[in-house]
Amino acid sequence: MDLLAAAMETPLLRLLTDPEKLGRTYSIEPFANQQVRLKPLKQGLPEIRIEGSGSLPKRLMWTDPSGAGQVLELRDVHIPARGFPAETFRFQAPKGTRWLGNSR
Repeated sequence: MDLLAAAMETPLLRLLTDPEKLGRTYSIEPFANQQVRLKPLKQGLPEIRIEGSGSLPKRLMWTDPSGAGQVLELRDVHIPARGFPAETFRFQAPKGTRWLGNSR
């Protein structure tokens, strides 16, 4: 699965994987009871409400294209105590790996 293509087709996934683009996709408005509302700037995207606890998100709620209400509950949300070295998340293919498909 191509994560970039999936993120383009799934606004919630895009929101979670690329928060820097949030301001170009949604306008952010205060709502009620520790909630903010994300109003889409482009047609075809759902309105999303985010409920927080303190300064961290707790629950994301939206209505999918079928009209069904969806809730994504986030548990044990926290900010890491310290940063991670850049190499922590750098992928290194094992020596001798053969690639199938498009070459880069």
